[in-house]
Amino acid sequence: MSGLHVTVVLHPWQTGREERDRLVGEASALGAPAEPEVLDYKGATHPAAIAGHLSDRLRERDGRQLVLLPTGTEGETIAALLAGRLDGISLGRCHALAVADDTVTARRAAFGGRVELALRSAARVTCATLRPQGEGTGGAGRATVTQVALHEPPPYPVEAQAADNGRPRVEGASVVVAGGRGIGGPEGFEWLARIASALGAGLGGSLPAVDAGWVPVAHQVGQSGKFVTPKVYFAVAISGTPQHMAGISPAARIVALNNDRDADIFSRCDVAVEGDWHEILPLLAQELERGETPV
Repeated sequence: MSGLHVTVVLHPWQTGREERDRLVGEASALGAPAEPEVLDYKGATHPAAIAGHLSDRLRERDGRQLVLLPTGTEGETIAALLAGRLDGISLGRCHALAVADDTVTARRAAFGGRVELALRSAARVTCATLRPQGEGTGGAGRATVTQVALHEPPPYPVEAQAADNGRPRVEGASVVVAGGRGIGGPEGFEWLARIASALGAGLGGSLPAVDAGWVPVAHQVGQSGKFVTPKVYFAVAISGTPQHMAGISPAARIVALNNDRDADIFSRCDVAVEGDWHEILPLLAQELERGETPV
């Protein structure tokens, strides 16, 4: 690899120090000649302003450029805008990257995680958002981080609105309560929402639960959804597919409730409860709402 330069871009809308460190560590492990440059953008700004600043910074550089951002709407927007400004390629939301002979290869999910695409780019500028898999590389501490202050408010009005009918978000939550296909309908998610509210937890769901309309897509956890970093992940009627487990921090302690003793999640969890959610969730919600179970 003769001249590939890797830049990691962090932005103000991130949540979760662990995912940030794993992204930087993954970039360090790509084997580029130099350690990756890490740009940490701060201030009241918007994705187009960051893309504009990046394009001015990278335009005059020699050699091929790989720009990595955290997975998420803002990161994907910056990547697409930057690629457009520099006549580059944006690979989208990837879960694996490799570099050989100045060519970037990537894998990303499509059709809600049901298909995996293999992508290849030899463009001068390649952009991608990346959610590293596994335990991470530990390379984050060796990279030098440059703080970049941008104070350029968006050129359009921004109004804060309550999202998803007030359901607790999963991003940054210390506890996440999530349901899967085995819930069988919206009733179970009403109980999960009550439990999440009592615990001050985030409410999540697997891809099948989102596809069924039982929980909004903004709450989807997994390879094609959100990556969560809670201390405790309470998984109810979730089978534990690799696609779903990819969205849960390896450091999270998993408590699983499932009526199938052969469910894969039982081999990945810290606490396993075999039982029927119809019987257990109402009792748990009522006890928590009475405040008799400290958390």
